[in-house]
Formats: sequence, structure tokens, C-alpha cells
Amino acid sequence: MVQYICVLGAIFLAVQVVVAHRGKDTLGCHNGTSVTVDECCAIPMLADKSVLEKCKSENPFKPPQKDEKGQRAHPGECIAACVLKSMGALKNDQIDQAAFRKAVEPVVKANPAFGKLIDETIKKCHENVTFDSAFTRQPVKPICEPVAKEFINCVYGTLFQVQSQPPAPDASCFQSTAVTAEDCCKIPKPIDSAVMDKCKAENPKPSQMPAPGVPRTEGCCIVQCAMMESGGFANNALNTDAIKRSMANTLGADPNFGSIVNGAVDTCARQIQNDPAYSVAPISSSPDRAGCSFIPQGFVNCMYTTLFKSCPAAVWTESGDCQALKTKLDSGCPFFLLMGRGHRN
Repeated sequence: MVQYICVLGAIFLAVQVVVAHRGKDTLGCHNGTSVTVDECCAIPMLADKSVLEKCKSENPFKPPQKDEKGQRAHPGECIAACVLKSMGALKNDQIDQAAFRKAVEPVVKANPAFGKLIDETIKKCHENVTFDSAFTRQPVKPICEPVAKEFINCVYGTLFQVQSQPPAPDASCFQSTAVTAEDCCKIPKPIDSAVMDKCKAENPKPSQMPAPGVPRTEGCCIVQCAMMESGGFANNALNTDAIKRSMANTLGADPNFGSIVNGAVDTCARQIQNDPAYSVAPISSSPDRAGCSFIPQGFVNCMYTTLFKSCPAAVWTESGDCQALKTKLDSGCPFFLLMGRGHRN
């Protein structure tokens, strides 16, 4: 099940935070939808309710008059600025990220899963709005600075989207183990090594990976590249026939695994393709390319997990440590985290 921990919704809805070209709706943001944000996730109140109501009452929406001249304040921008000022997080028309983090601490304590994401989200959104404001010049100084609304929209949007994605592994998954998965079961590589080398060269690893417990915002670009090369992934969907043809020369050619490969392909394709978390639009970690889908990495992880748990006796090392790895997989740990752990003599 996809779990949503959406924390800024109360303010989001109140301030009408849709950031697009002012005066335009090129993305159709104001078109009707079949559900509301509230129907998708239970949103805890971020700001004190009395403060929010006070800011809303002080900045009501007023339809423009035909003979009205001069600049009008946008109520969403003014409500957002009012709320952040009351939290001590808007000073001299700039976001104070440390003050904002301190103000939301009660929400973090009441929602531990939210706490894993909030620090990185605040930092990212503070950088984004600071960068944007440096290149934005208003011909006339607005009555209420838009930075507050843009910051809230960024925080809310990031949390909503990231929490819709596959969840981050539990911290226990990162703990060292006595053995690695390879020590316990000799699984042949499912993807041709030449294809993997090509995709690794084209997709260097990110310089900084998310901390343990923090969900990634996109899937593995190397795995996506490899599956696209074989035709196993196209148009954001898995092609099981192409995958089976490709693996017939790798896993399928192995006498120990050949008989169980096709069944694992069908099971994993169905599992990953039917889980909406894997189909969520990724957020690229690099500005010069599109985000990489979660589907290929989820599929390959499922394949390894399935084959490991059904490892033929001829290539399985029976031990308490190896059974412990199966227990980790049963608890939801990704197979990839068990490949490089363990000691080496």
C-alpha cells in the first residue's frame, strides 16, 4: 500500500498554492479533479489553527472591481507570508530554514516517518526558492512577497510526491551481516555484462546518495538503461516477452536456474507493474536529464529476491547466517543491500 504522510496540506489548501506563470494556468492546475488532496492523505495541521484562521481572516479574497486600478495583493501569498512570520520563519522577506524546522518539530515528533524526510526537503526547497528569487525581478514590489507561498508549495509538493514513491528501506537493512547474498547463493547475472558496462559508462553514479531511511526520488538509471537496451522496458511498462528472450542467454542458460526464470519474470512483472508506487513520476537528481523510472530497479530487485529465496540446493550454502538474509528479505529489505555487506577474509 502506498502511504502518504502529507504534512503541509492544511496551509496548502488555505493559501491556494499553485505555482505557475502568474495570471495564467498553462498546466490546467485549476481544472477540476475527481478527488481532493484531503481525500488522498490525512494531513496533520502544521501551523497553529488559530494562527491560520487569523491569517485567513486578515487576507480574504476580494473579487476585482471593474474600475479598480493599481496592484492587488494575492490572498494566497499574503496568507502564506502571515503564517510563516508567525512561525518566525520569514524574516526580511527571506525564509529562515532553521526557524521553520524548529517550528514544525511538534509535527515531526507526532509523525516519525515525516521526520525522515523533512530536513532534506526543507534544505532543498530553501535552496530552490532562494535561487529562483535571485533571478526573478518584479517590476513593482508586490504587496506580499511570493517567496513564502513558493516555499510552502515546494515543501508540500516534495513530501506528497516522495511519499507516493517506493518507501525507503528500514535502517536495519543497512546493518552489516556476517555473509553476503553471493556467499549464500550463486545467482548468475540476469543482464549481459557488455550491456551493463555500456549503461554504467553512460550513467555515472550520483556523487551523493540519500541517507539511510530517506526515500530516493528516482530509480536506478543504470538498470533502466540496461532493460531498455534489451527491449524489456519501454513506454514506462515492462515487456515480459522481451525480458524472457534476453534472460534466455543469461539466467535461463544456467542449469540450476533455467527452469524457474520465466515464472519469476511473470510474478515480478505483475507485482511491480500493479504497485502504483513504482509508476509515480520520478524526480531527477540531475537537472540535465529526465528522472529514471522506479519500475526497472523494482523489477530486478524482485527477480533477485525471488531467485535467492528459491535458490536451488546445488548452489545454496545452508547456514544460520544465510537464513538470516532470507529473513531480511522477508522483512522488506532490498536485495541490493545484501550484495556488498558481510565480512571478507
